[in-house]
Amino acid sequence: MTKLFLILSLLVPLYAHAVDNPPEQWQPTTLSDASIKKIQTAKHQYNQCISKEITNLSTGSLDVRDATHHVIKSCEAKLSIIRRTFLDENVSTLLADRYLKMSRTQTTRKTLKHLMFLDAAKKMGYPGAK
Repeated sequence: MTKLFLILSLLVPLYAHAVDNPPEQWQPTTLSDASIKKIQTAKHQYNQCISKEITNLSTGSLDVRDATHHVIKSCEAKLSIIRRTFLDENVSTLLADRYLKMSRTQTTRKTLKHLMFLDAAKKMGYPGAK
């Protein structure tokens, strides 16, 4: 009985706190349409740069991880446009850097997966792999 009373005494304040403090409401973006378009264009150019670097890459002598690192580093300049656009719109540097880190991480994973597939296909003798 005392355990039940103890549990209830701990849960009641948590419930009261949840009722008094509703979660934050979602707010729509404050970025202008021109900025959103500029960010989308820069992201598209970044993805095109990655694709071009993968196509031009000769993975014969490189490790897949080193090749991925080379591809990501060679296209890093394209992301600076996105960061500058965020900062021009008064987005905090924390949020801008978080978005860039997310973009880099996603692109790195996709690139590594793609290069691993190409390396495996080449080792198996697939004629389409370079």
